[in-house]
Amino acid sequence: MRWVRITAPPVLIIVSIGLLLACILLFPKWLYPLPSSGELNQAKLAGKERLDVITARLQVQNSARATLLQGLGGAVVLLGAYFTFGQLTVSRKQLQKTAEEHQEQFNLAERGQITERFTRAVDQLGGDSEDIRLGGVYALQQISRDASPESNAIYEILAAYVRIHTPWHRKHDRGPVHVEAIPRLRESAPAVQAAMLVLGRRKKEEPNLPLGLMGTDLRRLRLSDVDIPDGANLAHVLLWRASLINASLKRANLCEAKLGWTDLRHSGLKETDLRRADLRGADLRNASVEGADFGGADLHGADFRDIADLEQANLSGAKASGETKWPVAYDWHRAGVLLEVAIGHDASAPAWCRTLLRSLFRR
Repeated sequence: MRWVRITAPPVLIIVSIGLLLACILLFPKWLYPLPSSGELNQAKLAGKERLDVITARLQVQNSARATLLQGLGGAVVLLGAYFTFGQLTVSRKQLQKTAEEHQEQFNLAERGQITERFTRAVDQLGGDSEDIRLGGVYALQQISRDASPESNAIYEILAAYVRIHTPWHRKHDRGPVHVEAIPRLRESAPAVQAAMLVLGRRKKEEPNLPLGLMGTDLRRLRLSDVDIPDGANLAHVLLWRASLINASLKRANLCEAKLGWTDLRHSGLKETDLRRADLRGADLRNASVEGADFGGADLHGADFRDIADLEQANLSGAKASGETKWPVAYDWHRAGVLLEVAIGHDASAPAWCRTLLRSLFRR
């Protein structure tokens, strides 16, 4: 810390010395001058009386001198306090400026460290080893916690990583699926599973921009007890046999998503777009579906039991089967659901037969 020394100007010093001498030598005599000989003679004072008058006047001068010196001393004290206050003010400003400079240097150093960590983590995502890629995912997660302004960029990078490494471009096949043969995502693509966990477990106080994960292959994803930001784009995503228990997918776009045999128990699907989605065998028990749109969705074998707000969802044009389970007293026919029998999905049945049966049950 650098101290600033404040000195009085030379003119002020000269004036102070002049005032001191004047208080001692001049002002008392000007205020209380000694009586002249003429005044003493006029008063007819002589001898001891003359001496007493002169002595009394000298005592008055001394008293005045003492009073003036005390006043001058007080002025000096006040002046010293003024200069001391000025020095403290300047020192405080200098100290504050120094602290701000140190804080700025610290912030620059910290930003440099974050940038270096960020670059290294992104490089790890492109590594050849699965372990290296996993390390990159969790390194980005830690950076997002340490530097919240970088969170959005990190989540966009992780979402892009998922889209690039697990794309799904095949034409959707609504035929039989060997569900048991589907490997767990944490086994087939551990880094993608980790990235999805990071995306789903962000803090509530962090900025929640909608995620873009459309057209990705996330079969047997495990993403329970997470809060996906409102409005996530999951259109055409492949989520066969995924575990989304108690997951919040509020206002998500799951249009034409493949959610067959997915566990959606207690999930939040409020105002979610599920039009033409494949929900064959999906378990939606106790889910919240207020305002959700299941229009044209495939509900063969899906379980909707214990859903309290199913009547507040749109199921017009959705296709169900005899194996589809509904809440007690729910009128699926009134909701516009189309019932299809098993033969309607049997590839071995003649096409004209499947068409005829479907048309009959739609009436």
